[in-house]
Amino acid sequence: MVKDLEGVIKKIKVKVREVNNLTRGERIIVDFDELGMEIGEGQGVLAGYCGTLAIDCNLFPINFERWSGKTGMPDTYFLECFKEILQVYLYACMTLYLL
Repeated sequence: MVKDLEGVIKKIKVKVREVNNLTRGERIIVDFDELGMEIGEGQGVLAGYCGTLAIDCNLFPINFERWSGKTGMPDTYFLECFKEILQVYLYACMTLYLL
């Protein structure tokens, strides 16, 4: 499912390699449970897209020895990459399930 700038939700099929072809403002809806785990239809696209970013250093240039610590990725760099790469295509929804 995709949500556009006007808040309209459409059900479309999007393959991982097609994520970058979404029109400006369209975002894939990814639902998360109360533990922060992704669930539903969008979770597979999220996992696949993150995998694509991880293997292509041109899309997501990571050249840090560690994720954290003094030699790790600075928080500002991580947040900028998140804003420019992931947030452009993904719309996160927190869904609470009562047992």
